[in-house]
Amino acid sequence: MQNNFEKIDSKNHPIKNYPWIQKVWDQLEKSIKNNRFPQSLIISGPKNIGLEDLLESVAKGVVCETNSLRPCNSCTSCLLTINSSHPDIFWLGDEDREKEVNIENIRKAIEFLGSKPIISKRKILSINLNQGFSYNAISAILKILEEPPDNSYLVIRIDNSGKLPKTIISRCQILEVAQPTREMVEEWYESRFSKKINEQDVNGFCSASNFLAPQCNDIDSELYRVVDIMTDFLWSLCHNRGDFDSFPEKINDYNCDSILSGVELTIYLIILTQYQQKPSTIFVDKRKTKELDTLGEKIETEKLLNLLGHIAYLKRLCFNTQSVKASDIADLIFSNSIKEIL
Repeated sequence: MQNNFEKIDSKNHPIKNYPWIQKVWDQLEKSIKNNRFPQSLIISGPKNIGLEDLLESVAKGVVCETNSLRPCNSCTSCLLTINSSHPDIFWLGDEDREKEVNIENIRKAIEFLGSKPIISKRKILSINLNQGFSYNAISAILKILEEPPDNSYLVIRIDNSGKLPKTIISRCQILEVAQPTREMVEEWYESRFSKKINEQDVNGFCSASNFLAPQCNDIDSELYRVVDIMTDFLWSLCHNRGDFDSFPEKINDYNCDSILSGVELTIYLIILTQYQQKPSTIFVDKRKTKELDTLGEKIETEKLLNLLGHIAYLKRLCFNTQSVKASDIADLIFSNSIKEIL
């Protein structure tokens, strides 16, 4: 299969080309070339499938000096967008930019769209509602939709468009992107690693993606604590801190299943961040997300996959041997982690 979905640096390219997003991207590119780009757009679909990348790429393309949604990455507008300092883009609800979707910021956004562009031919308001919003705040957007200023655009990102008031939905074009199938995930994964992936790894990625979905509220607290401990351990290991000997003791209080599943999920989370998948803040806080990003940069994917193979072996060991203790599993995990990572 031709590799159309290679890993792309978001600072230098318009979008990470996930196959499940490509159709929507092509549709938007065609509309802007034909001067029919919608002034009000809703991008609806699950979290952790690349739609936040699409949101950012659309904003970047709209203000680019070329007449294409695929930005040139060399004009003044593109360079300003890369540095998050473009005066004709207003971001709301973006976790990295820390602007909440509240009435005060919506009013500022309305004022922003009402003024003329400063650098580009167009202005764009980009709103990500997946970090939360109030009904009153989102209802205030109606003023923009009822009388949209010339050369201004509004793009809303939400996991389910049904959460929005009908008065807003009726005034926007909606682009729906479904959760990718197992086959799509498998092809996407194989194209990146240029080797066949086994069924266990594919299921693991699907499980991690679904586990982090916003509708998941029944998070296993033990699993979370194991992920927290394992993340701290790998962080300590990568930064050559001397306190990693204490981590096996911290994990001994949990049962074998929670330990193995928690460590396995930690590894999947790190690999997901290597491919620009942001973990849900329902599961991990902002500090932990940054730690996972750093671990993704410092640890080679191949080493992480080797660790997954070791976890799979330990799962089989626990299944076949009833007398295995949590302390034994912890020792085997941490000793193997040190060997693999270092």
